[in-house]
Amino acid sequence: MKSIKFMPMMLGVLLLVIGLIFMYFPPKKMNAVYGYRTPRSYGSQECWDFAQKYSAKVMVISSVCLLIICGAVCYIEYRFCVHDLSAVIVNGILITILSFIEIAMVLHLTERALAKL
Repeated sequence: MKSIKFMPMMLGVLLLVIGLIFMYFPPKKMNAVYGYRTPRSYGSQECWDFAQKYSAKVMVISSVCLLIICGAVCYIEYRFCVHDLSAVIVNGILITILSFIEIAMVLHLTERALAKL
């Protein structure tokens, strides 16, 4: 039961790994497979390069914040011995919703920055 409490953190770890991959191995040329791909990022090579760097930084920062929140939730569950499966499920749903918010935030902030170019 205790190991299931840490499962929601895996989503935060996955998003962090994806952000780090995009940060250290950004796509060099525009493509339809890999990278931050929206109509604005396809506007020019300059927009494409900016979108790759900017979105990766935002994703890494927001993933670290998500992991801190997940860690705090897991610590509270562990510290106060919450062994109720329904509490674990509710926290898992909450952290999943926060992950979707993180992805939406990356999209919003990157698109807003691209609009200023």
